Amino acid sequence: MIIDRSHRNWAVLVLLATIVTSLIYIHQFRPDWLSFLPQPAAPQPQITPGRTTLGLVYGSVALAIFLFCCMLGWRRRRPALSAGSMQAWLRAHIWLSVFTIPLVLMHAGFITGGIMTTLLMTLYAIVMLSGFFGLALQQFLPRIMSDELPMEVVYEQIPYLRSQLFARAQEICEKRVKPSARFMNATAGRQGGGALSLESLPAVFPAKALRQIDDVVIPYLRSKKSKRLKLGNAQDSNLFFRLMRAEVPADLEPTVAALQELCDERRQLDLQANYHHWLHGWLIVHIPISVALLMLTLWHAVVAQFFG
Repeated sequence: MIIDRSHRNWAVLVLLATIVTSLIYIHQFRPDWLSFLPQPAAPQPQITPGRTTLGLVYGSVALAIFLFCCMLGWRRRRPALSAGSMQAWLRAHIWLSVFTIPLVLMHAGFITGGIMTTLLMTLYAIVMLSGFFGLALQQFLPRIMSDELPMEVVYEQIPYLRSQLFARAQEICEKRVKPSARFMNATAGRQGGGALSLESLPAVFPAKALRQIDDVVIPYLRSKKSKRLKLGNAQDSNLFFRLMRAEVPADLEPTVAALQELCDERRQLDLQANYHHWLHGWLIVHIPISVALLMLTLWHAVVAQFFG
């Protein structure tokens, strides 16, 4: 989701809520920071904030926000649901998650505590950092994709389109490249019978170009992971095909151009797949750690409430 003016109200609301909750926390536990305000009757800074009524309120609100944020996946699977638009849910997910930062810190009293709370804070940090990382990627990566991918396709269709490019390359080889190889073999094995006239010779690929097509072009279009192959780099690919066009007869230059176009399309598909992995790969960390954080937070709340 792009952070734009539609997020302004949420940003202001979270900022005001953070200021209010911080002032209340400081007044309760750090009254010396606000000497101009009335002092509490019996300040008890030695008590862990999480064990106080105010700390429990902050922790409960943070837990409620965790529950709401985990419902985003449920809402995403129900696009026809009338409970607010998906964009509204995403904005709430982002800004309420940001609001949990001061709530969690003040609930914990800005300390990690024991093993359980340290684990919770570690998971919380991973969830927030991965979320911010994914949000940062969404601010610029789609724009880069629109600039560098003029023929962007549906991600799920990329494997099928790759196979289609390979099939088209095989078709070109059957019609234009392999006849050259068969002709050269037949000519090389010709014994007697006189020489062929220059006018009767068809345009054929040189032996070097045939080897390059078999050893470089076809493996590139057939491979599943072509990033490290020679034609996976645009500059190397352009140089490779420019040299090949210089070696083949003029009649076969369109065939070389067609093979280059297939390789260029394959490289575009690979680039889109790579961008897609960056754009959504952070969810592999964010989602399971978020679920683990929610489960442990619920357990922490039960233990603290009944056994604390």
